[in-house]
Amino acid sequence: MHRFTLLVGLALLAASCSTRVPEVAISSGQTLQTPTPPEPVAPMEITPLDHLLPEGQWQKQAASTVPVVLVHGLFGFGRDEGLGFHYWGGFTDLQDVLRKQGVPTYTASMGPVSSNWDRAVELYYQIKGGCADYGEDHARTHGHARFVTGKCYSGFYPQWDAQHPVHLIGHSMGGTTALTLVQMLEQGFFGGARPGWVKSATTIASPNNGSSAAHVLLGFLPKLKEMVLAIGALAGSVDAFKTLYDFDLEQWGIRRQPGESFESYWNRVTGSKAWSSNDISSHDLSPEGAAAMRSWVKVSPGTYYFSYSANATSKGLISGWAYPKVTMNPVLMPVAYPHVWPLKPGVGNYTHASLGIDKNWWPNDGLVNTINMDAPEGTPTFAFDAAHLQKGRWYHVGLLNGYDHIDVIGITTFRDVRPLYVNHVGMLQGLP
Repeated sequence: MHRFTLLVGLALLAASCSTRVPEVAISSGQTLQTPTPPEPVAPMEITPLDHLLPEGQWQKQAASTVPVVLVHGLFGFGRDEGLGFHYWGGFTDLQDVLRKQGVPTYTASMGPVSSNWDRAVELYYQIKGGCADYGEDHARTHGHARFVTGKCYSGFYPQWDAQHPVHLIGHSMGGTTALTLVQMLEQGFFGGARPGWVKSATTIASPNNGSSAAHVLLGFLPKLKEMVLAIGALAGSVDAFKTLYDFDLEQWGIRRQPGESFESYWNRVTGSKAWSSNDISSHDLSPEGAAAMRSWVKVSPGTYYFSYSANATSKGLISGWAYPKVTMNPVLMPVAYPHVWPLKPGVGNYTHASLGIDKNWWPNDGLVNTINMDAPEGTPTFAFDAAHLQKGRWYHVGLLNGYDHIDVIGITTFRDVRPLYVNHVGMLQGLP
């Protein structure tokens, strides 16, 4: 049996090394490679997004709506950074789509690689208004500034309180940032306990139990850089996008200098001492960081919780590994694609016995393990039943088969994601 396993592994290694790898151009002088699985894979059906929730069934009049705040994930960007290309919707503006449904909708912009804590602070002040305060103890513990000049906000929704709550919808790390903010409000971080300020928190393809990609994230920073540049190409001008894109790491002493090149800025960001701390995205996105978060971030009895998971891989019929679908964005493939030694494994076949990462973690959306998107470990999860929804419960709404990590927000997908958001937000407006 061991000999057979070895032979299969060698065959897969040879196949993966010799497989034709078409190149996908993303900008002048740069290409990304799209591997082809070296073994047969199981078929996959694509989830019809307009069937997850009945269209229009939960719609209410605009006068009774609760505002929605969209919270971006890792390497996300604000509405003024994409040259008209949107994190939420790509060439379609999901904020505008939801506003046309009569729902006040706002798009937040936090540090794209900052920790959940720092991002939650920035999210709070963007909604309520005021100058970001990361907290004296937090800033001292992690060695960065407590206050930052320039991070003061007029507020999307200054009247925000328990009588005027909001719905938070977070993609990827935006989901865990939203959960962090709910807990910080509960614990009184912003000047007294503030339960009920968040009516619902929705996580979409979020690493609620971390992602095995975090263990190779720093090694893949060049590829993540290409992701940023690819978005710039989609926006129509890589050079202009590089000028606008901001990592918002001023609390770590990193501020983009006037006229500084993107290359210089990128090198200062990736060389920051923040990456060796526990107050940065790579830590919070790891299984260890997620476990630390679970130790203090709990389900609030005054908030509804919903989640969507995604899978853009198919199971190898010989190895059992998870191979990216051919439709997966090529920028994600280097992180997701499985390999045998001496090549480094990707999310599709990464294991770590002491962390409990086994074959159940292999299906993924290109960046996050599908198994980790349902709910934080130890949180009771309830099947979605619109007639029996209760605060303080976590509902897994559905699995988005065939959608990768950025498909689900409408970036570079041939499928229309508007029904997912219109129907979900319509459902939220019907919550008692």
